[in-house]
Amino acid sequence: MINVDVVGQLFPSLPTVVVQLLSTLVLFLAARKLLYTPIMEFLQARQKEAESQLDDARMLKIQAKNDRDAAAEELKVTTQKADALLSAAKTSAEKEKQAILLAARESAKATMDNADQWAKRRKAALLDEVKDEMVDIALEASGKLMASKADSESDRKAVEAFIKEMSDHE
Repeated sequence: MINVDVVGQLFPSLPTVVVQLLSTLVLFLAARKLLYTPIMEFLQARQKEAESQLDDARMLKIQAKNDRDAAAEELKVTTQKADALLSAAKTSAEKEKQAILLAARESAKATMDNADQWAKRRKAALLDEVKDEMVDIALEASGKLMASKADSESDRKAVEAFIKEMSDHE
């Protein structure tokens, strides 16, 4: 039969347990010294860098908000200036329009006055021509009717006086 120590196989001996515990402790301390401390230092440095970046991001956010507020204020001021300029331009344009209209009215009135004066002068000239023609016709007619040669200058003056007298009665 086979002689196998089952109890010895199931339960290790005390020196073996102590050696295994000591070797595990040595491995743990070596891992802690060689791995844990550098990893923790790396993680702490990474955490500090992340916090620094987070602080920078907060500062940039605050600065961006301040810049946005300043830009909004500048836009508001610029809009007010633009409105003021637009209002001034409209006022100026309205004044210029009124001045142009006034000048056009004055020019039109002067043109109409000139046209009226020309028409009056032309009417008077035409009336004078008509009167002269009437005198000539009347003299011609009276000369043919009378069939005598009277003094044509005195006849002309008489007819002109008659026409003047008729014109005054109108």
